[in-house]
Amino acid sequence: MSKIIIPKISAKESAARITNSGAKQMGKIKSSRTEIQAYSDEWGFAHHASITVFKGKIYAMWSSGRVNEDDCGQRVMWSYSDNADKWLDARPFSDNEMGEYSELVKFAQGFCATENKLYAYYAVAEYKPELLSGENVRPMSSMYAYSKPWMSFKRYCRYLLEDGITWSDPVPVQNGGGNHSAERLPDGRYMIAMGSGVKYTDKININSVPEWKTALLSEEQIEQAKTRGAPEICEGSFFMTDDGIIHLMMRSGAYKLWHSESYDNGESFDGLHPTDFSDDFAKFQFGRLPDGRFYYVGNSVPDSRRLPLMLAVSENGYDFDKEYIIRDEPVKMNRKGVGKGGHYGYPECVIHNGYMYIIYSKMKESIEITRISLDSII
Repeated sequence: MSKIIIPKISAKESAARITNSGAKQMGKIKSSRTEIQAYSDEWGFAHHASITVFKGKIYAMWSSGRVNEDDCGQRVMWSYSDNADKWLDARPFSDNEMGEYSELVKFAQGFCATENKLYAYYAVAEYKPELLSGENVRPMSSMYAYSKPWMSFKRYCRYLLEDGITWSDPVPVQNGGGNHSAERLPDGRYMIAMGSGVKYTDKININSVPEWKTALLSEEQIEQAKTRGAPEICEGSFFMTDDGIIHLMMRSGAYKLWHSESYDNGESFDGLHPTDFSDDFAKFQFGRLPDGRFYYVGNSVPDSRRLPLMLAVSENGYDFDKEYIIRDEPVKMNRKGVGKGGHYGYPECVIHNGYMYIIYSKMKESIEITRISLDSII
């Protein structure tokens, strides 16, 4: 078991200190951007994007559907680039998914990049028949369909082969994949943020897929949070402060993020409390810059339909006292669909060769990457 840290302040006090209130507005940060999947009438949904770096190349994956969010026939796409300017033409993990209709639904669930191996995770689900109707056998409505809709839900892992462009056959896994791609902690442990907890592993064998352990908040904690103003604890992201405490930030269904923390390197979590960090009911990511500062990327303006996409930075992991605009150009929806919307949604970040790369969906119809020089984040 990991070494136990004795916190200097309570989990409740710690949560209350995390804030972007009063942050200095730094204006729009200089950046470049590249669209790696454009909207098309045939494939008009794109979301759940992830990004990572492996052996000097930048890899991306995302979910791609025909019209609606998590519709039948949704597949998982991927691409890679040497510098994020020119990308390999997006393609599904299986050639036979190029145009084939399926009653199954596939969800991209992030990467795990080690020194010698790149793993990609996704889930495959099948709706209960009574929930389906309509031209595309889509869920009858987003609220109804997402209430325990699955007849089956299975997870798979693929790993990249030596040529750097071919993936293994899918390997069924009990665990793996989550809200963001895996991150490596200072002691070598790999960790994946989940909706209300984490997955972690200390050993990754190059000859097999990783085995992950899970640490979750309790159902009692989550139910109590509902009575205190957090109707939906989900879509977490974590960062570690210099004292070794892991801070798990979570979307709450309210206009503030909620927080729990771990004193044993992610093997258990204590407390579930509101922060003073604003949110627009959206997925986000926290992390650390190479200079040791902490960052947040997400939609921090409440009730904004995920516009703008923001970058916030902090010296200590509590006071996020500078905010930059990453993208503030409004996005027009091409075709209405169930569960679609939000100008810039579900960002994920990676740092590579002096740049921050941020992947996200636009109106859940296309996938784009913004590149920011770290020198611009002052």
